[in-house]
Formats: sequence, C-alpha cells, structure tokens
Amino acid sequence: MIGVVSLVAFAVSAFAQNSTDAVSSTGTTVVTTTTATATSAATTAGTSASSTSTVKSGDVCTTSDGGSISIITPLLNEVETAGGSLSITWSVLGYDYTFDSSKISFGVVDATNPDDAIPIANSYIVQNVTVSDGSAKGPVPSVLVSGKSYGVRSEYLDGSTWRYCYSPVFTVAGGSVASSTTKTAATASTISSSAQSVAGIAIAVSAVAALLF
Repeated sequence: MIGVVSLVAFAVSAFAQNSTDAVSSTGTTVVTTTTATATSAATTAGTSASSTSTVKSGDVCTTSDGGSISIITPLLNEVETAGGSLSITWSVLGYDYTFDSSKISFGVVDATNPDDAIPIANSYIVQNVTVSDGSAKGPVPSVLVSGKSYGVRSEYLDGSTWRYCYSPVFTVAGGSVASSTTKTAATASTISSSAQSVAGIAIAVSAVAALLF
C-alpha cells in the first residue's frame, strides 16, 4: 500500500513540475510573440504608408462652390504618440468664401486600406474650428492601436452634404495593443493556477504516504 501511495505521489509531483515548466515556457512565448507582432505590425504599416501619400476615398472634399482644403500635417509616415498632442495644418483652396468662414472638425480614420478609410468612433482631435485658420491642435486619441496606419479626416457640412478631406498616412506609438495578447496572457495565468493546484495535491499525497510509513 505504501509503495502504491508513494508511486502516486511521485507521478503527481512529476506532472506538477511539467505543468510549471509549460507555464514558464508559455510566459516567455507571450512576451516574445507580443514584441514580434508589434514589430511586424509597425514594419507592415510603414511599408504600406510609404507607398501611399494620402488617404483616398473618392473626391468628396470639394464643396458645391469649389472650395476645399489640403491637409499638410501630419506628414507622411509621421509617428504620433497616443495621448500626445497632434498639430494639424492645412491650406485653403478655391474661392468659396462661405466655406472659408465656416466651422470644420477633424477626426481620425483607420487607413489600413487608404482607398477605403474607416472612421473611428470618439476619435475627434479638434472640433468646430474656422476653415480659414489653417491650423489646429488637439490630443491623439488613446484608443488608437500602435503600429497601425491612420489618417486625419476633416468634416464639413456643405448644405445637406458632408464633405471629407484626408491627410497623408501616419502611424501611432504608445497606443493600445491587440486583444489577442491579453487573452494569451490570461490563458497562461489559468495554466499557472492549475499547476499550483496540482502541486498542492502532490504535497498532500506525499504527506499521507509519510504518515502511513
């Protein structure tokens, strides 16, 4: 009987050790994968931005009376810091005097595909500035993901039609990370807890074996 109990204790202890080793390995993989993924994403975004000067989503910038703006900054491939300050400058084109004195807002769009930019909710940098001002400054939304390609989009209501103009493509550093990393880390934590439980069982079995001996 003692031999059987001791054998069980040994087997459980060995399983606990293997589980702990697996957790250590998984933890290392989480860190390595996160770093590699972030680097790869930044490289990919930079390559994409290099081949595209400005976000394009059709000619929806010019007003009905021929006015428009050309967004100069942020510059192509410029790296902005999430939560930091972003300076937007633009030149006013055409002779639409109503447009020149009107209010305009600037938000961020996902420019992963520059030909089909996607507006990002709650990502306004500045709102209701005068078109003729030619510049504005506001915070870079902290919800932006590091390494992705983004653009600035102006919004102007021309009668009943929205007019949108776009900036060159830029990227963000210091933003949020992909949710998959969080899930992986949570999985590693769960495995770690399981290993600790198994280790506890091994200790208890060994104690019983000692008492019987």
